[in-house]
Amino acid sequence: RADRRGEGNCGICGADDRVPSADNNFGRLFPVGCSATVFNEEGCLVTAGHCLGQGGVVQFNVPPSNADGSTNNPPVNDQFPVINEGGTDAGVGADYGAVLVGVNGNNNLPHQEYGTFIPLADSIPSSGTLSVRGCGVDSGDPDRSQTQQFHDGPILSVGGTSITYDIDVTFGNSGSSIIYDGAIIGVVTHCSGGCENYGNRIDDPAFV
Repeated sequence: RADRRGEGNCGICGADDRVPSADNNFGRLFPVGCSATVFNEEGCLVTAGHCLGQGGVVQFNVPPSNADGSTNNPPVNDQFPVINEGGTDAGVGADYGAVLVGVNGNNNLPHQEYGTFIPLADSIPSSGTLSVRGCGVDSGDPDRSQTQQFHDGPILSVGGTSITYDIDVTFGNSGSSIIYDGAIIGVVTHCSGGCENYGNRIDDPAFV
């Protein structure tokens, strides 16, 4: 799995090619240390099923981490409490979740605060370039660890409920949305020791 509980370089293919990014569609699910993405105006976000169960908050505008990789929190108005969640954690192709958040200190939901969300895709491509933004662990650049970073790469294969891709993701990227043509086609769930990483399709009937 690609939550922050793992160790090593799982999910990084060769050199770590992730770069810092700043996009308020994508947040950090804290304290579990996963990622989540806003997909509508009502405060709903997609994530991975194995990231659920700890409640907490979804954080945006996450500041740099410390020299030892320990995290820092953004201002209160960039944090939204988790008030409901649902999903399942049953391995590759059956690992998906959604959370509903409440308002921040400004009495706003994420879309009201930032004016943006990423829609869910209507279909899943069989090939093409995907992108991922998420708050993965970064042992090479500790100040970037568990802060938002970006990488893109190709689809490798598409299964009935799963998708594989060659994109650098690692622990903490669990729940990151997989983006194609500006829409969410899945969520990051599992990493490997090679160049093939795994996600859950957004059109999996159970996920829907």
